[in-house]
Amino acid sequence: ANGSQISMLANAIGSMASILNQFLGYAGFYLLNAAFEGASALANMLLAEPIVTESQASREKHPLRALPEQFRQLVRDSLHVLHTCPMAVKLIASSALISVPSYLTKMFLQQRLVELGWPTELLFLPLLLGGLACVAGTEIGRRVRCRSMRRLYTACALLCGVGTLLVGAAPAWGGILGMMLVQGVLEVYLLHESQKLNDAIPSDQRATLISVDGMAYSLLMIPASPLVGAVGDAFGQAGAGLALLGGVIVLSGAALLGKKPQES
Repeated sequence: ANGSQISMLANAIGSMASILNQFLGYAGFYLLNAAFEGASALANMLLAEPIVTESQASREKHPLRALPEQFRQLVRDSLHVLHTCPMAVKLIASSALISVPSYLTKMFLQQRLVELGWPTELLFLPLLLGGLACVAGTEIGRRVRCRSMRRLYTACALLCGVGTLLVGAAPAWGGILGMMLVQGVLEVYLLHESQKLNDAIPSDQRATLISVDGMAYSLLMIPASPLVGAVGDAFGQAGAGLALLGGVIVLSGAALLGKKPQES
């Protein structure tokens, strides 16, 4: 949670770089971004996996020609763990679905504010507020006791769906508040989801299945993003697709209201 907060604060502060637009220009921003990415790559080269099991300690580096077989074995092992751990499948699917509005609300809100006449130099403000909402959501999530992931998903999906609806249909400041609600609520849910997923899977498969968690979201975004845009084009209202997405998220939470919660 502390690492997540530091990362989100850095992103929020970085969003203020739009103030420097008149000084840096596009080329300056690309060069600055390249410098940050280079520093990040160098830092990643210094990272090492902590050895906590005998299996990890016995691992050896494999030559490049062995990578395809290693990948196939990794896929087989992951599918086996998912088959034997239904809870992990549910957690991965729920986090992928509820996370869909995260990127779309931020991107659509910026487009909408520009159409409403906001200067591009001020677009850092909603991004900064969204970053602060993420930090607040993480802090709230640390203090919330989760007795049932089903109940938590229901509450978070309802709030996240309402926030997405606000971004798609409300005036400018209502859209900003909706985006902040989405970002903050997602941090509450994802914090507990990652903890439950971490507890539900074997330590030797933890890193792989956590990456599967992120991959599920990426795969879901492939159809979701163009579909949201297509719905907006079909109705002649840019926010129509986002409003529909908000309704889908609300329904996914409402569908669990009548079901008996499971202790987890």
